[in-house]
Amino acid sequence: MLNTQTTPESIQEIPAPDTMTLVEFLENDLEGYEYVKGELVPIPPTSMKHGEISSNVSLHLSSHVFEYQLGRMYIAGTTFLIVAKTVMVYRSETDSTVLNYEDTLTGEDVVEGFSCPVAQLFE
Repeated sequence: MLNTQTTPESIQEIPAPDTMTLVEFLENDLEGYEYVKGELVPIPPTSMKHGEISSNVSLHLSSHVFEYQLGRMYIAGTTFLIVAKTVMVYRSETDSTVLNYEDTLTGEDVVEGFSCPVAQLFE
């Protein structure tokens, strides 16, 4: 089952939320949607006031974070994948596997002998 979403640039076909997996969402790179607990949630457009406030927060907070070396700052609208700590292993364009936090990444027959728990990649 497909839903058709009309955007100014084109028509985008997306699987119905009840049939879409995280892997499908990541592979389709759907602009304007977030994947939340198995469902597609439209991301509403931001307003001019939102942009003004974001700019002010970024200006003041970024200077403080930089001065005291507290970490990194990102502007509003930056996209992050937070939903899972996973690794996508691509063997070819049609053969891929998702490894979860509890799994182990291996070099298979490409880098024989390599092995690393996925959890260690996110420490």
